[in-house]
Amino acid sequence: MESKPPKGALPVQLTARMWQWSFKYANGKQTDTLIIPMGKAVSLNLHSLDVIHSFYIPAFKIKKDVVPGNDRNEWFIANQVGTYDVFCAEFCGLNHSKMISAVRVISQDDFDKWYGDTTQHPLIAAN
Repeated sequence: MESKPPKGALPVQLTARMWQWSFKYANGKQTDTLIIPMGKAVSLNLHSLDVIHSFYIPAFKIKKDVVPGNDRNEWFIANQVGTYDVFCAEFCGLNHSKMISAVRVISQDDFDKWYGDTTQHPLIAAN
């Protein structure tokens, strides 16, 4: 059973495809790294375009299958600034081992600046 995220959680659309993750925010920004503010609930809507993947963030003990035709949700709160590994934990084809990304947890102020910056190219992650 999936639990509901708290009210006010940051919604992010996660899309899995061979062999990459992409993250799209409500304001239209899209990145290949999940960028989130520290201490705020993040609600992920997980969607696969091709095969079964498994979204895995070892540091946060999060592992959720991403199944084509079966969008799922996951939410979490990151309580420490840093960069954390993201892997696919389900064999999804020849380049499965290269399907890696990261979660960048930044301060709320830094996130607000990044999120509100409309001059930045949407696929470029924050420094």
